[in-house]
Amino acid sequence: MKTLNLALLGCGGITKSHRAAFAEIPEIKPFVMVDLNEELAKEVAEETGAKHVTTDWREAVAMDEVDIVDICLPHTIHSEPAVEAAKNKEHIFAEKPMATTLADCDAMIQAAEENGVTLAVGQVLRFREANEKARELLRAGRIGQPLNHIRRRVRYTPDPPRHTWARDYSLSGGWELYGFGPHEMDIMLWLADSNVSKLWARGKKIIAEKDDVDDITALFEFENGAMGTLMLSENIHKGGWDQCIGGTEGSMYITTNAIDINGEIIDGLDHSRAMFKQWREFIDAIIEKREPSHSGRNVRPSYAALEAIRRAVDTGELIDVTAL
Repeated sequence: MKTLNLALLGCGGITKSHRAAFAEIPEIKPFVMVDLNEELAKEVAEETGAKHVTTDWREAVAMDEVDIVDICLPHTIHSEPAVEAAKNKEHIFAEKPMATTLADCDAMIQAAEENGVTLAVGQVLRFREANEKARELLRAGRIGQPLNHIRRRVRYTPDPPRHTWARDYSLSGGWELYGFGPHEMDIMLWLADSNVSKLWARGKKIIAEKDDVDDITALFEFENGAMGTLMLSENIHKGGWDQCIGGTEGSMYITTNAIDINGEIIDGLDHSRAMFKQWREFIDAIIEKREPSHSGRNVRPSYAALEAIRRAVDTGELIDVTAL
C-alpha cells in the first residue's frame, strides 16, 4: 500500500485530535495544510512535516498528489469540498457534522459513490469503549428487548462558543443542533440498532445572545418500536452526559467511562483511543476496498433525524423521518 498524502482543510482546535490520530498511522503522510490563518497553517505544517501550505481549500483539493482530504472546516462548509474531493478521486474524512442539511449530506454520499472513493464521518462516540461494550451487551440480550432510550447532553455554558465561526448560524448551522446533536443522535441510533421513524421536538432560545436555540428536547419512535428521548441544553448547572436504556429484562446506564447494567458496574472503560480507532477504520476500509463502519451512507439516518428536529422545532409538527 502506497503512502496516502493528506490534505487537512482547517487547522483549528479539533484537528489536534485528528493530527494525533493520523500521526500513529504509517500509511498517512501529511501533505498540505489549509487555513485562512496562514501562520497557523504554517505552524501545523511544521509540526506534521507537511510540505505545502495554502489559505484556499480549492487549491489543496486540486493537487494531483492528494489522496485523502480531512475536512475540519465550519459545519456549513463541508459539502462543497467533499464533492470536489470526490470528483478528484480523493477519499474523504469529514469531521462531524457531515453537513447541516440532508441535501448536502446526500450530495456528499452521491459524489463519493459515483467516483468510487471512500467517505467517512467523524462519529467518534461509536469508537469509545463504553459505547462499544454497551452495544455488545445489548446485542447479547442482557436487558431483553430495549424499549426506551433516554439520552442527555446538558451543561451550563451561558457564553457563546469560543470559536468565532461557531457563533454564526450561517457557518455553524446552530451550535446546539449541529455542534452537539450529531454525536448524540448518532450514538442513540447506533446503540438502538434502528433508525428513527417519527419525531417531534421543541427548541427554545433561553440566552438571547445565542445565534440559535440553546435548549432542545426531541421525542421519537424507532423503526423497531422503541421510544427515544434526546435532551440537549446549555442552561443546566448540574451537567450530565449519559444514556439510560430500559428493556424487557433490565436496564442499562451509560456514561463516558462506565456502564451500570442491572446493578452491575463495568468501569475503567477508555475513550482516549476513539479518534485513532475511527481513523484506523477509515484507512483500513480504503486499503481493503470496503465501506467503513462510519461511512456517509451508514450515518445518514442520524442526519435525517437531525433535519427532522429542525423541521419540528420550526413547525411544531410531527415529522415522518422515513420520508426524508
